[in-house]
Amino acid sequence: MRRSRRLGWLGALLLLGLGGGLFVRSGEDPGPRTAPETSRPLPRAAPRASSGVLPARVSAPQVTPASRASGPVLRGRTVVEGTEEPLPLVALVLSRQEPGAAPWDAASAPEAARVDATSDARGDFQVEGLPPGLYRVEAQSPGYVRGILDAVWVPRREPLRVALAMACVIEGFVVDARGQPAAGAEVHVTGSPAQWVSTGAGGGFSVEVEPGVHVLSARRGEEAGALERPLVSVRGHTTRDVRIQLGAGAVLEGQVVAARSGAPVKDAWIEVTPHGTEGASHQARSDAEGRFSVGGLAPGAQDVRAHAQGFSGASRRGLVVREGERFPLRLELEAQGAVEGVVRDARGRPLPGALVTGVSFVEAEALPETRTSQADASGHYRLDGLAVGPRLVTARPEGSSWRGASQSVDVREDRVARADFTLAATGAIEGRVRASRGALPPKALEVTSSSQGEGAHAAELGWATVSASGDFHLELPAGTHELLLVQDGRAAGTPTPVWVEAGRTARSELVWDATRAEAREANTLRGTVFEPDGTPSPGARVIVAPRDTPETPWSVVLTDDAGRFAVDLTSSPRPLSVSARQGGRVSGRSVLAADARELGVRLRPSASLRGRVLGEGVRGFTLTLQERVDFGAPGEGRWEFSGDRFELSDVPAEPLHLVVRTSEGRRGTVRISPAEGARVEVDIPLSAVLPR
Repeated sequence: MRRSRRLGWLGALLLLGLGGGLFVRSGEDPGPRTAPETSRPLPRAAPRASSGVLPARVSAPQVTPASRASGPVLRGRTVVEGTEEPLPLVALVLSRQEPGAAPWDAASAPEAARVDATSDARGDFQVEGLPPGLYRVEAQSPGYVRGILDAVWVPRREPLRVALAMACVIEGFVVDARGQPAAGAEVHVTGSPAQWVSTGAGGGFSVEVEPGVHVLSARRGEEAGALERPLVSVRGHTTRDVRIQLGAGAVLEGQVVAARSGAPVKDAWIEVTPHGTEGASHQARSDAEGRFSVGGLAPGAQDVRAHAQGFSGASRRGLVVREGERFPLRLELEAQGAVEGVVRDARGRPLPGALVTGVSFVEAEALPETRTSQADASGHYRLDGLAVGPRLVTARPEGSSWRGASQSVDVREDRVARADFTLAATGAIEGRVRASRGALPPKALEVTSSSQGEGAHAAELGWATVSASGDFHLELPAGTHELLLVQDGRAAGTPTPVWVEAGRTARSELVWDATRAEAREANTLRGTVFEPDGTPSPGARVIVAPRDTPETPWSVVLTDDAGRFAVDLTSSPRPLSVSARQGGRVSGRSVLAADARELGVRLRPSASLRGRVLGEGVRGFTLTLQERVDFGAPGEGRWEFSGDRFELSDVPAEPLHLVVRTSEGRRGTVRISPAEGARVEVDIPLSAVLPR
């Protein structure tokens, strides 16, 4: 899902009110949202007692209508991502997510908690008799990437949209250290979701993936190997003759301990993932002394995350392992916390069955984790197993489509925080959207609502998707609300106040401003980002900034599956510069002509580094790569190494400032300017005196 970093007031409200991600969609890939579920493209596999585990495959029994009890109906449609064309005969698996379940529980849910369904020839599907609650929906169809929707609440008023992206194909071979075909090797491909495939007798493999950037690695026993740089796949294309050579696998080994006491943590799960991706490629479990070992790792940067019963998760990013290396690692886990409270109505009466959800704010090192609970007969709820840090806790009445009331709670280690809720009675808004002239646009429209008046706050914001006929429905607390029509994350009409009475339905009409839409279209910059070899670059970051202050970007968007981007330049400062990057491949910074409306941006080849830290007794260090600030990523890039040597591939061919810091605090710096495609050897001397 391509997203933009230009939030404005609307995006900030969405972030606060819904606990969503930091980005809104770019103009080139609008795609309607269907709140409250979130499309988490990278579900974690169920933990297992092994140092290398293949993701579990979900296989649900066919459930016939006769075997289901009466209950809510879930309706929806399967479509092609980006085109919204109906996609027929998609296999769907619905897995019940119990309140408070761990993120991996859906993948290992009992068969009785799963339901099979298939969309019809028009892409429509209907599942009857589902018990109310949260569900995870998995969709698969040949030629398309598997789709995942987490936290789908049943019952729901609006049909569920399940969009699958067209797949790309990667074909290649795995060979051993002598160059001979490696039959039976396991190839790991990062993506949404990550996948494992096995090589055949001739060492060949083929895998369908979503468009974007993929890290490929392979293993066979204790041997492992990886491509030196990520592979870019373009929608509908096949990449052939990929070659991965195996060598001695690296090992991550160490101990998991409690942060406060230093005591070993038994039965902690350790997940290892290629740097910057999700979906564990290797897993292990700590023993009675908290020790673990993860072998068969390919050379390159790895991210490590540990989690255990009763503890918050801990992570380390950018651990760079070399062929055959044993990398020592110590992981400290903080104890979890909890939140409890009472949910009442406006008259002070308990609201049994109220749904309470706690979600972490945006985290830099992991997907936010969610815990859910339902209030008992006295209105009391408790959210256990919460990671320490800020949480957005939201409560809403049972069966209500209202997003609910929210408040921020600071979760502390081994403590129970308090968050009580008083939920106002709700009413409904039945609305219709009409065009100021002509017909409504084919692109999706949404309606957002924000509470007005004393005591109102952004956390009471809601939204609804506008149907093709222009209808929308909102359930909101009684009071004054302001409705705003939105398209591509931007206002597409005039804010309209509406009064909502408890238990009643209000009517509202919104107008889609065709003139404003035409003006925006006329001021939209469109373009394509290309890789150095001329192929489109999906998921590349495009930075639009004032020419004279490139360190403060005005807009940052991501390219779509075809490498395309669109930026609305209405109200933008002038003159502007445009640049792009994909990993370590960056473009030059081009000054945008005043009348420019179409642009091609070519990325330049990256460079690679290899070197040594000079000093006595260096047994490990961190290396920070600081770039020029005009690419939207100042100071981006931090890696950990054991020993005194380092090696990095896919770094920008731009002026770089390398900063080294050892575990005991010694520091060293050097500035370099690698050329495109160059392999640079560099030594970094440490300071002779430890800093105070």
